[in-house]
Amino acid sequence: MTPSKKNLLFYIGTLEGGGAERVLIELLKNLNRDKYKLFIALNRPEGAFFDRIPDDVKLLDRSPLYRSKTNLFKRYFGLASIIKQEKIDLAMSFLPGANRSLLRSRFLMDKNVKILLNEQNNPSFISRKEQSLFRKKLEQMEMSRYYSKADGMVVSCEGLKEYFLSKLKLSSVKIHVIYNMISLDEIWDFAHKPANGVELDDNLRTIVAVGRLTEQKAYNDMLSVFKSVNERVPSRLIILGEGPDRSKIEAQIQHLALDESVLMPGFVDNPFSFMSKADLYLSTSRWEGFHLTIAEAMACGTVPVATDCDYGPREIIKNGENGRLLPVGDTKALSNAVIELLENEKLRKEMSENAIKRARDFDANQIVKEYEKVFDDFLSSIIK
Repeated sequence: MTPSKKNLLFYIGTLEGGGAERVLIELLKNLNRDKYKLFIALNRPEGAFFDRIPDDVKLLDRSPLYRSKTNLFKRYFGLASIIKQEKIDLAMSFLPGANRSLLRSRFLMDKNVKILLNEQNNPSFISRKEQSLFRKKLEQMEMSRYYSKADGMVVSCEGLKEYFLSKLKLSSVKIHVIYNMISLDEIWDFAHKPANGVELDDNLRTIVAVGRLTEQKAYNDMLSVFKSVNERVPSRLIILGEGPDRSKIEAQIQHLALDESVLMPGFVDNPFSFMSKADLYLSTSRWEGFHLTIAEAMACGTVPVATDCDYGPREIIKNGENGRLLPVGDTKALSNAVIELLENEKLRKEMSENAIKRARDFDANQIVKEYEKVFDDFLSSIIK
C-alpha cells in the first residue's frame, strides 16, 4: 500500500530577491512529489521570485488579511485557520517576521502539526538601522519568547546554530544546520548566456558583487576598496541588486569619480552570466547568515574575496585555497587581496578550479535530501 502524501506548508512574507527566498524556491522545485503535497502562504503575492513558484504548489494568498486593520485577530492568527483547512502536517516559516507570526498561532493549532523555523541571517544585526529602539527590543523579546515553542529549526550555518543555543538558550529546540542550496545545472546553463544590457570590455578586469543595496553589505567599504584597486589595475565593478541605499551608493560613486567604472544594473534575473564573465567576486559584508551568492560565484568558477564576517563566509571559503577571507572593514587588506588576484592569473586559475569543487557541496540534489530527512524525522513522530 502506497503511503499517503504529507502536506507541507511554507510561509514567508513575500518573494523578494533575497537569499532566503531563493532557498525556498529551490526547495519547492526539488522536494519529492511522491512524498509531499506542497503549499506556500504569502502575506503579499509579489516579489522577484514570485513567478518562479512551481505550478503544482498551491498558493495561499494572505494579502487581504495581512493588510486588514479591522480584523486583527484573523490578521495575526489566520495561519492557524489555513493550517486546519488544508490539513497541513508540517509548516516551515522563513525569516524572523514570518517565524514569529506562525508561532503566535501555535496555541490554536492541532498539537500534531509540526512547526519548523528557518533562519537565514544573523540575528545580532537583524533589527534594521531605521527601526526605533522600542521596535528592536520588541522583536528581540518576541524572538526569545516564541522561538522556544517551535518543534525545530533549520539554520544555514554552524555560527547561527551556536547563536541560538547560546544567546537565546534554545536548547529545547532541535536545531539542524543545512547549508543553502544552489542548482548547479541551472547555474552552468545560465552562465553561458549573454550579460543582457551590459557591454563588457575585455581590456578591463571585471569585479562583480551581488546583494541588496543595504547597510549589511557595506558598499561604502566596497567602493573604497575598488577605488584603490582601479588606481593600480584598470577595472570595472558591477553591482547587481536593488535596495534602499541606492542613492547613497550612487552619491559615493560620484564623490569618488567612479562614474565610468562602476555599473549598477539593478536586480537581474540571471546574475550567473555576469559572475561567469568576471575575474573576481567581491563581498564586503558586515554580517551574513550564509552568503549564498558566494557559493553561486564559486560555481561559476569566479574566485571570491570576502570579509570574514559572522557567520557564513568562513564556512564556505577556505582562505587561500578557493578564495580569500579578510577582516571586516579592513579596506586596505581587501584591496591588496583583490590586486594580487587580478595580477596573478596562475593563482586565480588555481583558486577558480578549487572554487568549482567546493560549490559542488551545495548542489540542490544533495541539500534537498537533508531537508527531506529533517521533515521525515518530524513527521514520523506525529501521534495519530
